[in-house]
Amino acid sequence: MMRRSNVFLSSIAAICVWAGNAHAAVLEVNEWSSRTQPGWDYNTSTVPSIDNSTNTPSGGGALRMTYPAGTYATSRGGGRAEYTIPGQPTELYMGHWIKWSSPFDWNPIGTKIDYLFMRDPANAAGGRDNFLTMIQNNGTVLTFTQQLWNAPGTQNRYPNRGSVNIQKNRWYWLEIHARLNTVGQADGFLEIWVDDLLIMQHSDVTFRTTNASWGQYQHSPEWGGGGGTINQEQYIWFDHTVLSTTRIGRPGSTPSGDTTAPRSPTLNFAN
Repeated sequence: MMRRSNVFLSSIAAICVWAGNAHAAVLEVNEWSSRTQPGWDYNTSTVPSIDNSTNTPSGGGALRMTYPAGTYATSRGGGRAEYTIPGQPTELYMGHWIKWSSPFDWNPIGTKIDYLFMRDPANAAGGRDNFLTMIQNNGTVLTFTQQLWNAPGTQNRYPNRGSVNIQKNRWYWLEIHARLNTVGQADGFLEIWVDDLLIMQHSDVTFRTTNASWGQYQHSPEWGGGGGTINQEQYIWFDHTVLSTTRIGRPGSTPSGDTTAPRSPTLNFAN
């Protein structure tokens, strides 16, 4: 009887450890009900703002980036929220809801979404390795861009598992999985899902040129690569931002462990 009790208690302990480890995988969750959550900084006292009037997938507020109407000679920022990543992770999942207003004028070069920076300070080349995701071609192409301060410099990665055609005034779940490369080798791993559909998967990415870990994550949706005209005030919203060391999955769904799409489907939500 004692042996059975010990087995039972051991099983309960194992379950508790597993549950604790699963919970510990989540590094940060921000529901954007305010701008007071520890770990986050903003570029000004007014931008970005908390919007409690727009509909959100999880209820409550959303983080809103604002782009005034006008003709601009250079890129235009709508606001920046940045988070210092705890620990020294070399593999990271980043997920959030995102919505573009209707109407929305896409920048002719690209409309950026998120940035991710290395932890180390400025190196001899004058900056840190960083990476960004953006939308190009009027909402039809999702692009991942590596901006390296040493060779091989700037490179782009494009969808190779599926495609997406963004519909305005609609929430999308965007999730990025990035595993750092070995310094000096192009063996970093990248996956990007939109609404749990695998859009992009690359195993030859150079994320870093120095022996650094992930350092800072930014919602910094810059309008450009260059100038252009915004015909009316427009917005980008973020909600339910999650950083984790394991797969997150679209809220309300159960993500599959298989990350390889059997075919190349298309999310076609054109206006």
